[in-house]
Amino acid sequence: MASVFPLASYHTKSVALSTNNATTIYTCGDEKELAFDVTGLSVAATTANADTCTLTRFSVIDNVTYTLVFLGPVEADFPLQIEGLPVHMVVGDIIKATASAGATHTLHAHISGVKTTRTTKPPGA
Repeated sequence: MASVFPLASYHTKSVALSTNNATTIYTCGDEKELAFDVTGLSVAATTANADTCTLTRFSVIDNVTYTLVFLGPVEADFPLQIEGLPVHMVVGDIIKATASAGATHTLHAHISGVKTTRTTKPPGA
C-alpha cells in the first residue's frame, strides 16, 4: 500500500472582470487540489478613473456566500488589496469579483496563494 504525502506549491492567477457580472477568480478543487490558502487578493485598473469592485467568497462548509469587500474603490494608482489574509479554502469554496456598474476601464483581479495537493513521493524524494 502506497503512502500519500501532502505537496504544497505556490499558485497565482489573473482574471479580467466584466461589469455587473460576478466573475469566478478561483474555485478550490478545480485542479485536483485539496486546499488553497489565499495569501494575496487584489484588483487593479488600467486607468486612474475610479471604479469599484465587490469580492465574495462562497463557503461550501456552511453553504453561505460572504462578502470580503463591498464596492471597494479601484484606480490604476490605487489598487484594491485585501488585508487579513490568509483565507483558507477547501474543495468547493469559490472566490468571485464583480466590477461596478458603469466601469470606465478594465479591471483585473489577481489571486495568489499556496495550493495543497497529494503525491506518493515522500518529501525530499
